[in-house]
Amino acid sequence: MIEGQEMVAPVFIQMEKGSEVSLTAIDEAEVYVLGGEALPKKRHIWWNFVSSSREKIEDAKRRWKAQEFPLVPGETEFVPLPEKPPSVEKSTLP
Repeated sequence: MIEGQEMVAPVFIQMEKGSEVSLTAIDEAEVYVLGGEALPKKRHIWWNFVSSSREKIEDAKRRWKAQEFPLVPGETEFVPLPEKPPSVEKSTLP
C-alpha cells in the first residue's frame, strides 16, 4: 500500500519533488526507489529499450528481431521481441 492506496505489481509511482511517502508491504515485495534531478530530455521506454529518441527505439526493435545484438553471456536461447510490451500501471501521487 502506498499512502493507503493498494497497488498491484508491477507499478511505477512518480512523486513530485520534495514529496514524502509511506509504504506498507502486505506480502513480500521488491521496492526500488530512484531519485535525482529530472533528465534534460523526455525518455521513451519500450520493453527493455530506453532512449530519448523514438527512432532509436524503432531501430533497436528492428535490430533485436534480426538478432543483431550480441548474446547475453551465459544465455543460450533467443528471447523474441514481444508484439506488445507488458503494460505497467503509472500512478502519480501528490
